[in-house]
Amino acid sequence: MQGRLPTRAAQVHQNQHRQNSQEHDYHDALSIAAGRRVLPPCCKTVHISLFFDGTGNNLNNDLYLSNPKHPTNVARLFRASIGDGHAGGTTHGSSIARGLTDA
Repeated sequence: MQGRLPTRAAQVHQNQHRQNSQEHDYHDALSIAAGRRVLPPCCKTVHISLFFDGTGNNLNNDLYLSNPKHPTNVARLFRASIGDGHAGGTTHGSSIARGLTDA
């Protein structure tokens, strides 16, 4: 069974293009309503990805060293949302957990 996440980089690019087009369309609609070209509004599509899987998971081991590979669902989402899916770790925003990293 296939998941709902994009499987190709082209699909992600199409989604981003669609979002940018919506921002441009909104700007065009404002200009038409004003009867002149107006400055672009301060609106942008915000991309936020939140992943909660605790600490101590080892993405490198789960994906590259283990055979068979066994990433968690959260690790799969992380890789799908962060560019090519490779990052050196992400910091937690909580002041209590300052310095802890997951990846």
